[in-house]
Amino acid sequence: VAAFELATEWRQAWGSDVILDVICYRRFGHNETLNPDYTQPQLYQKIANHPRTEGMFSQELITKGIATKAELDSIKEASWKELEEAFVAADSFKGDSMEWVAT
Repeated sequence: VAAFELATEWRQAWGSDVILDVICYRRFGHNETLNPDYTQPQLYQKIANHPRTEGMFSQELITKGIATKAELDSIKEASWKELEEAFVAADSFKGDSMEWVAT
């Protein structure tokens, strides 16, 4: 998200185009609720066997001595806690429609 915000700010400030090369896939299919094994079994078998990005990056940080497993676990736990709290708070959120407009 930060990269997209930066690209938008760049375009607004400098009036020139920005290209973001985004490479991704959906581990659980098009809308995250269907089972894509029926329509693309070979692709999703490979995806299922591929390590998750978080695990790969965590291992790299540990191997290079940048962070310990305990530090990463703490960050992960804090991030999940923040997400869960925001999810619960969303049920009672009453906002102005203009708050959703990006600046």
